[in-house]
Amino acid sequence: MDYKKILSIFSLITLVALVLPLLPVAARVIPQDSEATTSALGQVFCEKLVQAADRFTQNTVEREQQLDQKRTQTLQALADHRQTIDQRRAEHRSQWAENRLDQFTKLEERAQTDAQKQAVVQFRAAVSKAIADRQAKVDTAVADFRKGMDEALQSRKKSVNDAIKAFQQQVVAAYDEAKTNCEANANQKTILSNVRQQLKSARDSYKALRDKIEKKADTVNSLVEAKRKAIEKALQDFQAAMEKARKELKAAFPENPATSTSPTTTAPSE
Repeated sequence: MDYKKILSIFSLITLVALVLPLLPVAARVIPQDSEATTSALGQVFCEKLVQAADRFTQNTVEREQQLDQKRTQTLQALADHRQTIDQRRAEHRSQWAENRLDQFTKLEERAQTDAQKQAVVQFRAAVSKAIADRQAKVDTAVADFRKGMDEALQSRKKSVNDAIKAFQQQVVAAYDEAKTNCEANANQKTILSNVRQQLKSARDSYKALRDKIEKKADTVNSLVEAKRKAIEKALQDFQAAMEKARKELKAAFPENPATSTSPTTTAPSE
């Protein structure tokens, strides 16, 4: 499963559609000798500002709803994936448990002397312990990985939400200031220039925060690597324990019984 993609979904939002350009009302030729005409154009300009602010609010709500929906779908897919992995691992272990039981039964049938019977008992106990140890280590590695991923998702969600909130506040403040200046009959070119600069500053600030958040994607790599090493170490320890158990069993059976039994518990990786 692509865990980097999961993290990226938790920072999904499109800003281009959120900030709508204002119409360059101030660029129109405004007759200086007509107060009525100037007042009418000023009213249109201010109405455009209000409309732009309203559209921004509406688009923001829609984008946030889409983001929340995508996050929910992603978390459900992640939960389903984990359930599939757990079920596959359980089935795998159950199958190997049946195979081991058959092998143990055959060994017990081969044992003739008390020493051989005791060797089989010891072999069975050693194998069972090696398998239990390995399964515990694999389960711990998987649990640690999932816990780390869940924490990374929550941390990223909070960082992204904070960045979005800061962006929204900057844009709303820009529009509010522009509307206030409009009501005070301030120069339209100045109003337009200021609001555009403030919107650009808001976008730039958000982009900087997003870039900083994206760099935290290395968390996924470290979690995957930690799980891989833990499972690899569990396998090495298991193989070492199995080899020791086989040698001890073989010593009790000079005629070389079926000691090639290799009950493993290879766990499907996430």
